[in-house]
Amino acid sequence: AYKSGHNHEALRIHQSLADIIKAMFITTNPIPVKYAVRKIGLPAGVFNLPMCDPSAEEAAYIDKALAEYLQ
Repeated sequence: AYKSGHNHEALRIHQSLADIIKAMFITTNPIPVKYAVRKIGLPAGVFNLPMCDPSAEEAAYIDKALAEYLQ
C-alpha cells in the first residue's frame, strides 16, 4: 500500500498489526515468533537451548494479540 502511494491504507494496516508487533517483543527473539507460528499451524522447529517455550503470562499475551487472526 505504501509503495503504491496509499499512505492512509498503509498506516491503517500498520496500526492493525501493532498488537502483534508488540507481542513479538514480549520476550527474547525467536521465542514469541516460533510460538506464534506454531499457534497458526505452521512448523517452526524446536528451540535450541537455552531458549524455551514462553512463560504462561507471555503465551497469554501472544495469544491475545493473535486472537482475531485465529478465528
